[in-house]
Amino acid sequence: MEVQPSHEPPVRLRGRVRVRVGPRRDTATRDEERILTERRRNWDGPFDQRPVHGATLDDLDLKLFQQEFLPSAVAPEVLRENGRSIPEQLAALHLASPDAVPNVAGLLVLGRARV
Repeated sequence: MEVQPSHEPPVRLRGRVRVRVGPRRDTATRDEERILTERRRNWDGPFDQRPVHGATLDDLDLKLFQQEFLPSAVAPEVLRENGRSIPEQLAALHLASPDAVPNVAGLLVLGRARV
């Protein structure tokens, strides 16, 4: 079994938080739990702004984005001056992460139907 790092640390199992630091595997100390809790704050935010790992821009209807969504969300003069790429525009409108991974909101608004 392979265990991936959690985006919402610390993770408790049977009341204990386990950590692996280098070759050491043990129950987390109070300071290690505090550090894990601080890391969690980086991920605390609206659910719809979380990137959906495994999703790509191919999962979004970019034609709908350019023809319908973008003109209704951004003023025409701003669009004329805009030199951003599509991934940058999606990130600026909070529909994808800065590294072009669609988030929950992006998939809900622009997601392609899969049959």
